[in-house]
Amino acid sequence: MAEPINHIPALMGNNLQKEVNVMAEAIIETTITTPTIPTPAERKAEIRAQVEALNAQYNEAMALGEFRTMSRLDEETKKLVKEYTSEAEIECFNALLATDDPLLEAAKVLNFGTIKVRDESDNDTNTKTRVIEDSLKTIDPVRLNKKSHEGLGANKDWVKDMRLLNSAMVTRKAAKLGIPAKDCCDGVKKVFAELARFKSTCEGVDPTSDDALFEDLQNLTNAMLGDGYAIEDRDVEYVWTGFAKKGKRALQVACSNPRNFGETILEVCHRVVTGKSYEIISKAKK
Repeated sequence: MAEPINHIPALMGNNLQKEVNVMAEAIIETTITTPTIPTPAERKAEIRAQVEALNAQYNEAMALGEFRTMSRLDEETKKLVKEYTSEAEIECFNALLATDDPLLEAAKVLNFGTIKVRDESDNDTNTKTRVIEDSLKTIDPVRLNKKSHEGLGANKDWVKDMRLLNSAMVTRKAAKLGIPAKDCCDGVKKVFAELARFKSTCEGVDPTSDDALFEDLQNLTNAMLGDGYAIEDRDVEYVWTGFAKKGKRALQVACSNPRNFGETILEVCHRVVTGKSYEIISKAKK
């Protein structure tokens, strides 16, 4: 609201004073504009256009052999792709949180669309061209849960249950490899300590046994989706398949961190909900 203009002579009358004040307010309202915040969909379109432009510059620099320019453009592109993924995730989360059961819907959908860039080879000309293409990223159920003020799932403690299952699998893998707790890295030692506290409430049941891991995965699925979604032995095998892999150094094994573990659990939920089957691939010898 504009301040009244009080210096108009009294003889001009109150009506003129009111007209002047209205004119002043109109002038101020036309000069003050509220900035509009683009929606995730609008921002995604902007970012995609920017990446396309950077790709054109990158291809030109590659043709000229300007490697420093290529490196700079590559870093700028990575930042934009990361921002695009963030906007796509927000858009996906908003849609899921608007449903009656966001976690169940996340298990059905599993992925959200994003973009990536890659260098496409042309064998005829022996050249490469950087292109943009659509890609899929698995929904992070833990991040989705954080976006909800009330918490998601049939049992709101499912995130804690998932981390305990992750801890049990880490200690199980260490035991199978013959690694005592005292010889593990600090991160694994904390996992051992956490599981030791949990064991004290298990009435003698080993939480790292095959039966316990199966039961824990079933309970976690129930906590996330509700009753009526039975897992099978193949689901436990799938979790183990993606849980650990050979480390960067010899005689080293790297276990899945809690974030990646959450995505693996959602993939299991996706199979259970949709009734799909797992696939296995193997590269044929050339």
